[in-house]
Amino acid sequence: MRILTSGPEVEVPSDLIASPAMTSLIARLRDDADVVLFDAPPVVLATDAAELATLVDGVLLTVSAGHTRRDDAQRAVDLLGKVGARLVGAALVNAPADAELRKYLAA
Repeated sequence: MRILTSGPEVEVPSDLIASPAMTSLIARLRDDADVVLFDAPPVVLATDAAELATLVDGVLLTVSAGHTRRDDAQRAVDLLGKVGARLVGAALVNAPADAELRKYLAA
């Protein structure tokens, strides 16, 4: 596993995402790895994620239990669809585990 951090903050992230340098970086990463993952800001809060979604093979939407509202999740799906992103699934995070599940996970 290799981790590539975002680097210094830029004034207009969408300019960086749309740059030829980003396209080249993604191509190099695809050549060097079996799987490449990008962590992006929430789709409904910033255009960065939707722009990045147009450059990658698929998007996994992360939904936070008790935090992400259903209408926000649906809006994210709609926004990703409008840019032609391939939504491959969703992951529920921060879900509380009940006692039975905790026993199973501890085994």
